[in-house]
Amino acid sequence: MPRQLTLMEAQAAGHITHIRGNDSNVGMTIEVQNDSDEAITITSEPGTVIGSRDPDTQKMVIIREGSWTVPPRSRGSIALDALCMEAHKAPPSSKAGEVNHSIGGTTDNADVKKLINTVREVEAEISDNITATDTEARTFSHTLESPNLITLAAAASHTNVEGQNAFHSQIYDAVVQMPVWEVTDELGITEYAQVVGMDKKSETHEELRATVETLSAVAKVAGILLSEADLSDKQTILPAEDELEILVVERGLLSSAIDRLLRDAATPGPDRESARIKLKERKALLKEKDREIEVYPNKETLIGELLRLSITDDLAGRTTLLGGIRADSLQRDGGIQRHDLDLIITQLARLGRDEHGNVLLVRLIDNALPYAKGSEVHTNLTNLRDEFTTLGEEE
Repeated sequence: MPRQLTLMEAQAAGHITHIRGNDSNVGMTIEVQNDSDEAITITSEPGTVIGSRDPDTQKMVIIREGSWTVPPRSRGSIALDALCMEAHKAPPSSKAGEVNHSIGGTTDNADVKKLINTVREVEAEISDNITATDTEARTFSHTLESPNLITLAAAASHTNVEGQNAFHSQIYDAVVQMPVWEVTDELGITEYAQVVGMDKKSETHEELRATVETLSAVAKVAGILLSEADLSDKQTILPAEDELEILVVERGLLSSAIDRLLRDAATPGPDRESARIKLKERKALLKEKDREIEVYPNKETLIGELLRLSITDDLAGRTTLLGGIRADSLQRDGGIQRHDLDLIITQLARLGRDEHGNVLLVRLIDNALPYAKGSEVHTNLTNLRDEFTTLGEEE
């Protein structure tokens, strides 16, 4: 029977020859060598910490138990399920020549221990109560009773997994990483995006919105795990709940991307010109986002007043209000009156002014005023017109 060793014991006995990361916040690889005449079995205990001699490199914590047998007089590699505990530090390097990492005992963070225990319990219950019906489409049937666990199973099923066992027996690393950071590092949703690189991927307003939706979904999943572990008071990464919060997060993502591109554009190298082009594009998007935020407090009021005009009842009438505005490129919704007006106002807010310096939303209201003559709507639209005359003025 193989001799049983923990990671700490294997390290003390000299069986661990090298520990390296994956240049990311997920996973570690351990190279092992067994020079003895008997087989050894090395087990990883959840909560075990892998530290680094470099104070600027992340500590990692093992979140899932594993077991590997190494035959006599042989060597092998062990892939550990480990996650980062220090979001703002550099990830462990994958370079084989760097001998920075070592097994550092068990975490003394009670919240991390509690979370890891909860992950283990949740995985066991999900494993016992769900069945993959289509592993490619990642759909499943289940006998789970808890809405929280159903949500977690759905989140896990939409990660990249292979095979039936992997499909229904794991809450995957991407799902667990945020709760680990919640209890070890105070992050906001924009900082989380920076750490995991999501701030680099949004190059249009639509992509920004998709990024925020993804971040919010992950934050909600994190909240469920923290709630299951009775650690909900630790949550700092909160999903964006309303439109203004979403706009502010989108602006934060743009600002983060601009800061990074400013550094890249100032650094000599082959990517310098590309960074300068992207920097110009992101700065333009940021101005558009600022104008959208500036208009936001009055947007619903403007939509409400325009809805009171019969001219807006159909697509042709709403298009009439765009007279004198280059509207060919505007996204429209011919079937839903309110949504079409929302799209028009949002896009005109982003564009700000025409080539002559005229505020486009003011032009829209000027086109609507004749249809409101003598009514309360006329007074209200005139007041809104005054609000928009300085839109983007400081630019």
